Amino acid sequence: MTAMERFLAGKPEAMIVRALQWLLPAMLAHWGDPEGFRKEATAGFMREAGMPDHDEPKAVAVVDQAFRRADALRAVHFRPFDTYEELEYAYSKIVPGFADSPTMQGSLWLAFQMQRSAIDYLDSEEGQAARAQMAKAVENNKAVFQEMISETQDLNLNAIEKILILIGRRSLPETTENFSLGAIAGYIIETARGEARTRKVIDLLDSSANKMSEEVKMLAAVIEPCRRAELNEANLRFMKLNEPEKKQRFDKLRAFLHSHAQEVTQFAPAGFERFCQAVESQLFPYPAQIEWVRSYLKPMYVNAQQSALFDNCLTEASIRQRYDKVMAEKSSNVTLVELARAFATAELNKLEEPEQRAFLQQLNFREEFNWPGTLEEMKAQMKS
Repeated sequence: MTAMERFLAGKPEAMIVRALQWLLPAMLAHWGDPEGFRKEATAGFMREAGMPDHDEPKAVAVVDQAFRRADALRAVHFRPFDTYEELEYAYSKIVPGFADSPTMQGSLWLAFQMQRSAIDYLDSEEGQAARAQMAKAVENNKAVFQEMISETQDLNLNAIEKILILIGRRSLPETTENFSLGAIAGYIIETARGEARTRKVIDLLDSSANKMSEEVKMLAAVIEPCRRAELNEANLRFMKLNEPEKKQRFDKLRAFLHSHAQEVTQFAPAGFERFCQAVESQLFPYPAQIEWVRSYLKPMYVNAQQSALFDNCLTEASIRQRYDKVMAEKSSNVTLVELARAFATAELNKLEEPEQRAFLQQLNFREEFNWPGTLEEMKAQMKS
């Protein structure tokens, strides 16, 4: 039985509600600061819960657990949502699953209220101005941010949130509350998580680096660390699975690849990482947590790279003919065939590039297509 479960046992509901309500303002005031929260919350919590002075160690244990659990639940279940409607819907779906656990229901309520307050702040004029200031601060302190990330062992999203809060504390006005910094840090992390799945910002960076807004520049620094942190967390969760759970994960992945192979294998020639991103974006669409599937994907990827399935296929037509024959036989793994075809097509395109460039260099567009050679000729053609 946990400290919170022992506390809740036999307590009247009204007393429990008062005690939890007392914790909420302290959690907002000391967002990201469990030590400060403990100092402020313990005495008031004991008073509202009717606990005698000699029970202070028990109260400290309950307060600590409430902080850790509520903060973790907020990050996993509620931080992605930036409207009341989305948040309340998510809350209504999660709570019934913990009907037999008053401790989890209490922690979920605290997490829900924390995110509700964050939404209020981020939607306010003050919050939007501070968000812009934070984006500029992260961009201006990019080297510091990257150094702090590199020095962090076992990087996770919670560590990134603390680093962002620290940068905000150094850069924003001294009157900015921890709660405000934490709300903005959470917004940045969730924006980065979403963008890492869709690659919109990554593609923008590749195409128009000089036209980026402050927020896009900031995301450029945050996306990759957030992605690594999320993968680290996924790997830790995977390592805790037992063998039946791992088999269940593999079966889900295999079923997904069987029906989505063509959608994701086209990214394989760009590298294993890009292929994994494509699978993760489809299989775990934001805001779902990424789950670790790379242990299963790596053997498929390597086998396809080494496959002789499309050997001696030196044209698109021969690749297509071999592909149709193999698929008609229904004797090969669909994902492996699609991966091998993607690699074969990419290799063929690589071989044809010099010929295509030479052809375009030799082509006389004026003679072949009657293209205008001067501005005057173009104007004359437009009038005719």
